[in-house]
Amino acid sequence: VSVEDGPGMNVPMVEMPVDPNEPTYCTCHQVSFGEMVCCDNLNCKVEWFHFQCVGITAGPPPDVKWFCESCRPQFKGVRNQWNYETNEPPKSKSKVIKKEVKDD
Repeated sequence: VSVEDGPGMNVPMVEMPVDPNEPTYCTCHQVSFGEMVCCDNLNCKVEWFHFQCVGITAGPPPDVKWFCESCRPQFKGVRNQWNYETNEPPKSKSKVIKKEVKDD
C-alpha cells in the first residue's frame, strides 16, 4: 500500500501497529519514521516531513534554511535557503577578493 504524495513520489505506508496517541507529521499524515526534515518556520503547522514525501535524499546543512511548500511564500527573502528547483543546498558563492600589491 502506498500514498501518492510529493513531487511524483510513491510513498510506502507504514505497515506496523501504531499507537493511536502517537502524533502524525508530514503531508502524508503518518507517524515519524525514517529520515525527516524540519521546516524552519517555527510556526509551521506540520513541522516535520519525511524525506521521501518532499523529494530529498539528504537533509540541509545546519546553516541552510529549509521551508515546507506551505511556508515558503512567507520566507522568500531569507538568505541561504535550500534550492527548491534543484532540491539541494544552495551553491556556495565564493567571493573573489582582489588585493592590490604595492611594490616598494
